[in-house]
Parts: sequence; structure tokens; C-alpha cells
Amino acid sequence: EELAALWAACRPLNGPGCAAVAGDWLREVRGLDPEALADLDLVRVLPDVYPWPRWLPLVGLDRGAWLALYRLAAPMYDAAGELRALRFRAVDRVRELDPDADPPRLRWRVLPVARKALAPRGARLAGLVLADPWGLALLRGAREVDGVPWDGAVLVAEGEIDLCAATSSAGRFRGGATFAALAVVAGSWTPAIAARIPDGARVTVATDADAAGDGYAEAVRASLAGRCNVRRMARPETWGINAER
Repeated sequence: EELAALWAACRPLNGPGCAAVAGDWLREVRGLDPEALADLDLVRVLPDVYPWPRWLPLVGLDRGAWLALYRLAAPMYDAAGELRALRFRAVDRVRELDPDADPPRLRWRVLPVARKALAPRGARLAGLVLADPWGLALLRGAREVDGVPWDGAVLVAEGEIDLCAATSSAGRFRGGATFAALAVVAGSWTPAIAARIPDGARVTVATDADAAGDGYAEAVRASLAGRCNVRRMARPETWGINAER
């Protein structure tokens, strides 16, 4: 209930104030479309004022400094599509007025970040995934969202930013076809998650090309072997540039 209440209190990504700062970072630094992400409701911005729960992962920062850095919240779901955690994502640079410039201009200021993303204190992420609307529908046993059907494809990305890249790029890279997107973190892929993927699905794994990403990809492949068509691709932001491997 505390998770659901905090998620409901978060603001849409295309709003003013801190939402605009986060949207600016996503657009200019990460190459994503804040309007598309707001429509998909993949991530939201934390409220300025809230009766904050004890499990907020402050990592040694005072609350104001923490909120200025970890502005984004992304929901994580279990195999049945129930909200079980939030991932808090750092916005690691902001634009500010350059006091030495004449005429005045904006510049990027890089913020020190110990960890890019944090989970609630005491939370276990095993068995939890991030999901776009069609991915969430699959977890809940449905095959459409607002009358728009799933097209039989699943994309497994790594983390909230790659999930955003994959889903907001759906029209550009898949001709508008509606695949379901899930994102894994911290060994979260489990047999229970795999069981929600229907037989015959076309599954693309687009995790990082490092040891962790390779481990996620192998876990997905092994769990779906024999009943789904699984292939590996590069991360979503590299699609269209020698993507398949």
C-alpha cells in the first residue's frame, strides 16, 4: 500500500519543475522523448513534499539532497503483474546558468552519483521486472492494452533507461508493431517470469554487452529454450547501427 501510494503521488514526466529537469536530462543526455515516456507511464518524478516512508534509500544523504539527485521512480512488478518495488533513478546532470559566460548561457553540471539506481531499503529484486504496458499485460495474462493487441514479440532489456529506449522507439524501429517490453535487473529473471511468456513468442534480448548482460541473456534463453524463438541484439540505443549479433 505504501508503494502504491507513493507511485500514485509521483508526477508525470512531462510536468513542470523537477519533472522538466528530468525530462531535459532524458531528452538531451539519454536521447529519449519525455512526452512518449509520459504517455507510456514507464517512469514518473517523485513529489517535492510527501510523508516519506522509512524504506527510502537515502544512502547517507539528507532528504533534500537525495530528492534532488534520485528524481525518477520506475515501478517493478512480480510475475503476476503486482507492484512490489520502485527503482529510484539518478538524474546525474542538470543545466544551469553559467555565471562566467557573456552573454549568459546554460551549461551542464555533472552531479556526483555513487549508484545510478536504488531500490527501497531491505527490498529483494529477485523475481521482479520493469515492464511497459504490454509487458505488464502479459504478466497479468492479457494480450492487449486499451484494445491494441500484442503482436507476439517480447523484448527483454536491462534496467529502466533501456526499457524506456526500447519502448519509446517502438514506432521508429518496428513500424508501429506493439511488442511487449520487460527489463531485468540484479538477477531478477526467474522461471515464474519466464512462464508468463506464451509459447511461440519471438523474444529479443537486448542487454548490455558485459558479464552481467550476458548472464541475463543466458538466463532468459535457457528458461525459454524449446518453446520460444530467442535471439540476442545490442542495446536499444544502438538499434539501426549493426544491431543484430
